[in-house]
Amino acid sequence: MSDPAPNEPTFEEALRDLDRIVQDLESGQTGLEESLSLYERGVHLIRGCQAKLRAAEQRILVLTEVDAEGKAVVKPFQHAATADSAKANPKRPAKKAGEAEKLF
Repeated sequence: MSDPAPNEPTFEEALRDLDRIVQDLESGQTGLEESLSLYERGVHLIRGCQAKLRAAEQRILVLTEVDAEGKAVVKPFQHAATADSAKANPKRPAKKAGEAEKLF
């Protein structure tokens, strides 16, 4: 991905800033004007994070596979986390006696 603009935080920095903003707003210790300012900053950070995620998804699409003819095979990014798929199928079914392991 390209480097962020000089004044733009990285994705991770933006998430940390968003977390702080949410904590400040939930604390109820900020006044109306400060709360509105924090909210506006949060919206800006969320939009920046969404743009970074879209760019990352496009890179994944571009970097997927190449077929036998050398043409790119574009596959959509699977949004399910690896941990989620492990929960859905925690154990492989037991193999029957004499069943060979498939390598391909």
